[in-house]
Amino acid sequence: MKLEYPVGTPVEITGMTTCQIEDHLKRYPEVVTTFATIGRVGVFDEEVPNKSEMIVQLTPASKRDNIEEVMAKIRRELPAYPGAVIEIAQPGLEAGISGADIDVRIQGDDLAILRELGEKAVAAVQNIPGVVNLSSSLSTGKPEIQVFVDRMRAADLGVTSGDVAATIRTAISGSVATKWNRVGKEYEIQVRLPKDFRNSFSDVGNLLIPSRKGNIPLYQVARISYGYGPVSINRDEQIRNVAITANISGRSRREVIRDVRKSMDMINMPEGYEVIYEGQSRAIRESFISLTEALIIAIFLVYVVMGIQFSSFIYPLIIMFSLPLASMGVSLGLFIAGSSISLNSFLGFLVLAGIVVNDAIVLIDYIITLRKRGMSREEAILEAGPIRLRPILMTSFTTIFGALPIALAIGEGSEALAPLGIAIIGGLTTSTFLTLIVIPCIYTIFDDISRRKFKMEKVENNA
Repeated sequence: MKLEYPVGTPVEITGMTTCQIEDHLKRYPEVVTTFATIGRVGVFDEEVPNKSEMIVQLTPASKRDNIEEVMAKIRRELPAYPGAVIEIAQPGLEAGISGADIDVRIQGDDLAILRELGEKAVAAVQNIPGVVNLSSSLSTGKPEIQVFVDRMRAADLGVTSGDVAATIRTAISGSVATKWNRVGKEYEIQVRLPKDFRNSFSDVGNLLIPSRKGNIPLYQVARISYGYGPVSINRDEQIRNVAITANISGRSRREVIRDVRKSMDMINMPEGYEVIYEGQSRAIRESFISLTEALIIAIFLVYVVMGIQFSSFIYPLIIMFSLPLASMGVSLGLFIAGSSISLNSFLGFLVLAGIVVNDAIVLIDYIITLRKRGMSREEAILEAGPIRLRPILMTSFTTIFGALPIALAIGEGSEALAPLGIAIIGGLTTSTFLTLIVIPCIYTIFDDISRRKFKMEKVENNA
């Protein structure tokens, strides 16, 4: 959990709210412990008085609801804290991927235009079902007093920008005037104005700046105003950008990202500004591309190995029809389990590319053996099916039951790998039973085609 107040909020307020949230969390039987870090967050442990982070440890998965349901319940029941933005998310489960589920970047040069576009993007995305923890990188900046030196007026009085900066720094932050030695130790003596003389807007304007005409107040050579400085300016390849980030809850990633893209397409982008999709959505898309390439290579290698073993490239082609049968089972299994296509489910299909062909190999190999013994095609098919049924079921069921603990998500943190087990079980189940029916039919079709081709070549040779 992350808590963020507007910039400038003292750490005492942040700490008090954090403690109240921790007290609220203790009411839930699912919560075991909480650990809070106040005023120092991020990888580099930066000081941010307006932010805090809480790590919430839950009871084992067998003793509570799904973690998404627990987070949704906390979101609904957590009291509202005026001015505070609270994010509740689960640590990233995709291996090697970090960041928000949704990360939309708007690139451009002008910070004012980026801020306006960022506000439009937040307004467009916040009403999409399933979007939670929405935030923008261009949040309200730090409040500050800005001093703009009138260079012409300052030059007439013999005042430089360096003089102004040095005076303000000494008065507000303090400067080391000298050092004091005592018993071999050296101490720095820092001087600055008392708090009562540097605590208001008028105090800054009345600071005395040395000039050729004696000490003059700062407001005579500078314009002083309130303003906000940017907390940070993000750049990607030297181009400024604003990041709109959010997490997903209650809906599939694919559906939410599709709706986000539609909403962003409705925003009129000025010339020189564009939308880029980063974060997990981009990382997952790139991972899908890599896994697709790996799947193609795996299918090719399996086909080549079978072609060498069978001394034919027709029989391996018949056997490869097991893959579509497996894909049907993968889709059906994910649908029944209420899961969506993810990296882990795709990885399960990649594993299936080398497994599901085993049943077809056992069946086709025995059909070929029987035909070499003199049996007709139909007799060989009817003979091979019952005889090879037992080894086919043995090999398939051992793999299915071996993947069952993964699919059932037994153990802490195993929810992430559940789609992998579901994909393997679903694909093997449909492939095992459909192989006994579909593959012999495919074999018959290819055999008829080869026979007709052989007859045509024989007629041409006789002619």
